Amino acid sequence: MHSSLSSKIQRFIRDARLLRSGDRVVLAVSGGADSMAMLGLFSELSKKLRLALIVAHVHHGLRGAEADADERCVRMFAELQGIPYRRVRVDVLEFRRRTGSSVEASARILRYRALERIRLRDRADVIATAHHADDQAETVFLRASRGADVKGLAGILPRLASPPVIRPMLPATHSELVAYAQRQGIPYREDSTNRDLRFRRNAARFRDLPLAGRMLKINPADALPRLARSAGRLDVLLDDSIGAIAVPLVRKEDEHTWTLDIDPVRTFPEGMRSRVVSDFLRKSGIEPTRERVNRCSELLSLQTGKILWYRGANVRIVRDRKTLVAQNGLVRKFRPATVRPGQEVSVGQFRLKVGTPRRVPASM
Repeated sequence: MHSSLSSKIQRFIRDARLLRSGDRVVLAVSGGADSMAMLGLFSELSKKLRLALIVAHVHHGLRGAEADADERCVRMFAELQGIPYRRVRVDVLEFRRRTGSSVEASARILRYRALERIRLRDRADVIATAHHADDQAETVFLRASRGADVKGLAGILPRLASPPVIRPMLPATHSELVAYAQRQGIPYREDSTNRDLRFRRNAARFRDLPLAGRMLKINPADALPRLARSAGRLDVLLDDSIGAIAVPLVRKEDEHTWTLDIDPVRTFPEGMRSRVVSDFLRKSGIEPTRERVNRCSELLSLQTGKILWYRGANVRIVRDRKTLVAQNGLVRKFRPATVRPGQEVSVGQFRLKVGTPRRVPASM
């Protein structure tokens, strides 16, 4: 079984052109079954594909002794395989405090930044993550439930350009990777938070998708990745058709600011306008659900100075004279203020004044 899995991964790497002979690859390994299996598979494939490997582990500082044990598991197995090991610790909670992002978003941003620093320092070509077919199914399911566009339904892409990231495990299921790890005697860790159904992705993984699979008599880990591949092909076609017109309209002004030219976009047909607005939102750090695209499209026709806040993504979009201006990383911080009767204080953009309280008779 493990040889067929190895062949499937090797075939996918070749067909998707993810790697070239002689590439240096940073393997992002958390300690879970999926990434530890990826480490084992790449250790097996590295000789055939002539790859140089580096194992990278990002410690998020969130789960105390459990996270420390994850780090030890990865380090010991990497050393056993004779693969260079790199470890970076990030402060997710501090980043969340500064940016207003969720814990999950903060961890993801810091993780990819850390992996990219390792890649640059070690002069590697790409970063490999262990996203698999079940991850793809969950992503497509969650995005579809929020009204995603074609680009969103394409799900987890096999390759990202910046930073250079590949997902070579996409054709494998979670159960295949676990079975491979167990058969090969590869140690792995279980994250105690993975079954907490308060997290939307966990609820999709352990409750919603299995239920949908039973009711519809389908295998979500097969059907939804097929949908993602179809959507991806259509997305490329649409990019080729309108990209030359639309791409120059969305510009990055600095690290935190994107702009969208208003006048040309307002003349576009609805489908084309929605696609450009979706691209603008996505680049600004906002998942472009149907509701968000519609609200942002409405802003094109409103008066100068109107503002949209996407608090979950901590992004503000302002209707300027000629452009929509999206700014991310803005946190509206309010300091405690003592207000005395008759005194006026500023709280953010508001001014507060408290009058002298009237005496109220004890009995009325």
